[in-house]
Amino acid sequence: MSDEGRPSSWPVVPFERYLLADDRHDEPMTFPMVFCLAGKIDHAVWRRAVVESLQRHPLLRSRLAGRGRSLRWQVDWGDAGLGDAGSTDAFSRGEDPRDDARIDLRGESPFRYRWVERGDGIDLCCRFHHAVVDGIGAIQFLGDCFARYDQLVRDGSRAKWIRLDESLLASRAERGVASRRSSAGESAAGNPGGKVSDAVFAIGSEVRRFFLRQVTPIVSDGERAGGGEPGGAIWRWGDLYQVELDAEGSDRVRRAASSRGVTLNDLALRELMLALRDANAGRGAVGRWYRITIPVNLRQRRHHRMPACNRIGYAFIDRDLSVEADPEALLLGLSQENGVIRAERLTEMFLGVLEVVARVPGLMRHLTSRRARVATTVFSNLGDPTRRFHARVSRREGVVAIGDATIRGFAAAPPVRPNMPASFLLHQLNGRVGLNVLISDQRMTADDAARMLGAWRDRLLGCDER
Repeated sequence: MSDEGRPSSWPVVPFERYLLADDRHDEPMTFPMVFCLAGKIDHAVWRRAVVESLQRHPLLRSRLAGRGRSLRWQVDWGDAGLGDAGSTDAFSRGEDPRDDARIDLRGESPFRYRWVERGDGIDLCCRFHHAVVDGIGAIQFLGDCFARYDQLVRDGSRAKWIRLDESLLASRAERGVASRRSSAGESAAGNPGGKVSDAVFAIGSEVRRFFLRQVTPIVSDGERAGGGEPGGAIWRWGDLYQVELDAEGSDRVRRAASSRGVTLNDLALRELMLALRDANAGRGAVGRWYRITIPVNLRQRRHHRMPACNRIGYAFIDRDLSVEADPEALLLGLSQENGVIRAERLTEMFLGVLEVVARVPGLMRHLTSRRARVATTVFSNLGDPTRRFHARVSRREGVVAIGDATIRGFAAAPPVRPNMPASFLLHQLNGRVGLNVLISDQRMTADDAARMLGAWRDRLLGCDER
């Protein structure tokens, strides 16, 4: 693919500036993503597939350039400079996991990968910088890599790329359409009696509540993370941990959600919040207000051909769990609020605040101060990651096939932050539900991760008994 006539740089938008301001040496703004394959991979062919796929995703070929208001993503159409470390274990003892997590955007690719041999399979362990791409964008890019690899190694491959439109990257900072459907301006036009001032007052009150409310943190047992492995049926990749429900357990929790008239996402969020509350209580630190950051996908149908980038906003769910006596009332409230979030209405204020903050020198850094605890944790739901691929991929008996290998597992989680030592992600793959947690090795231990995942799993599996 020729680079003639293609943009050589893209401006850094406010949401990306926010993530850059919150990028720290000891807590990088990066996230892990793992695809577990059954079978073998030809590493030389895979690298070719990656390099060719990167030609379709300019921001993943970029480096950070400029300063202040002139910050931009400078696209490198030459050597991709990938950080492929071959087939060695990326997380062997003696290494600092944070070294693997750090990405210098001024000198390195915002994406790196390595292969890790594991029994009769192999794990593709990736790390992405969140200032460049979100989880969905990362999955779409990797889907292109899988499709291209399958084309290169298998005659008669059914894998196929779709045509992407780089010009859509210019719209990645746009807010959702909900603000145009239900904005304060439209309300005022239909009701000239001062609805704008009412809306401004409501937003001001919400912002005040957001920053003044004391949010409960996740409390560790206080031991530094050591070299020990978590017990039980828990998978580990560095500081990323996962427990996967078996087919029968996955069906049980889906039925439990359906019988209550809610989604699996709603049910999983309630059980996570209550598991964190109970864990804190067991350590003598119940707290009151628990706030969950919810990443919200803002991609619309017209963004179907957008290359990998950030196209999300954040919503926040607050609950007073010290007085919430009825778990079913909590579930109903979360379901209703998640419905509003899915309508893209709760992300508008956050993105609007970032647009204002980006215009004031130094204010973005203040917003991301270590002293600020924005939320208790982050909870994300990626659904079935293979259903988010841009490309059409080959399947064998319903499972994605990549040459002679098949995708048998997946793991990922959002970045952890200085005052949020753990982040959580829900997904489904091949009919099974996966629960994931990423921890800060400075403030949480492998045992903490195992206990949190175990409590979350046990509460979910017990839903059909309550």
